[in-house]
Amino acid sequence: MEPFWIDVIAAVLAIALIVVFFVVCHRLRANDYHPKVDPADRPDSSQDARIETARRFSDRTGFGAGGGV
Repeated sequence: MEPFWIDVIAAVLAIALIVVFFVVCHRLRANDYHPKVDPADRPDSSQDARIETARRFSDRTGFGAGGGV
């Protein structure tokens, strides 16, 4: 391939990367980015869930996983 076409392709790729960068920055600044998270994938922060999690990560002595003093 001729050096001229390699330069043209490199210039087009550089312009495309710059455009993508500005679009992403604009969307992040405009707060348009909203990740799609299914409600079932969100952690359960109810009191029962916190108690159950604490129960799973504590040992019989009442200290956290790994023992106490």
